[in-house]
Amino acid sequence: MQEKIVCVNCHNEVPANIRLKGNQQYCGAKACQNARKAQWKRNKMAADPDFAAKQKKSQQHWRKNKPAPQYQKLIGVFFISLSRRPAWTFIL
Repeated sequence: MQEKIVCVNCHNEVPANIRLKGNQQYCGAKACQNARKAQWKRNKMAADPDFAAKQKKSQQHWRKNKPAPQYQKLIGVFFISLSRRPAWTFIL
């Protein structure tokens, strides 16, 4: 009988992958795999200052070389549209 695990992210019971030898905590769904990778990165950034520094430097370099003007235009239009709304529309 195949062993089953409960995914840490989606909490579904799924058959365990026999190739992972008992370490499996996440199912194979795309969202769960993304959550697993994000958790690994958070843990690595907290535990390894060299890794965190390299990631920060890499991200700064990427942002410098990819200014993404189309996104800046969208953000600017969003803020302009907010500023043109009457004040009473912001009250919840």
